[in-house]
Amino acid sequence: MIHLRRSVRALPPRPVPTNLAVSLRVAASRHHARQASHLRWRDRLRLWTVNSWRPMAVPMVGGFATACLLFATILPTLSTPVLANDDSPAAWYQSAELSDLGPFGLPADHLTLDLILDEQGRMIDYSVPDSETVLMSDVELRRTVENNLLFMRFKPAEFFGQRTTGKLRITIRRSQLEVKG
Repeated sequence: MIHLRRSVRALPPRPVPTNLAVSLRVAASRHHARQASHLRWRDRLRLWTVNSWRPMAVPMVGGFATACLLFATILPTLSTPVLANDDSPAAWYQSAELSDLGPFGLPADHLTLDLILDEQGRMIDYSVPDSETVLMSDVELRRTVENNLLFMRFKPAEFFGQRTTGKLRITIRRSQLEVKG
């Protein structure tokens, strides 16, 4: 290996071609021309986009903003109104209500009862006001009233939308029913 190195060093230097300098200058010139054409093409494209889009930018943004504003103002009028007939107002306290009357009739012409209802709308207890105690002394009438109360359905009282226990006074007449919370 050392012998090969010495032999290569002993070789005379190779002469430089006479046209090498000119060939290098021509190659550099061609490379520069290619680079310049790419740069010119990019610059032209950039200039074209800036010159064509910049004058349209303000009207386009204005049109888009106007369209959004009009859409936002007109959209609420296009919706159909929802009728909320069964909606109850969110008051502090809403008393219990009678939702369904029992299937049995009463033999008495007039009867008033005070009911206590739980959170589910079930009757916990009932009482008869002092003015009606004479009517409730009849055992048959008491059974009929209790059967009626078992089949009645109630909507419970609500406090801020949460179900709670409540009291309800109902007056039952043969011709009509009066309910007071």
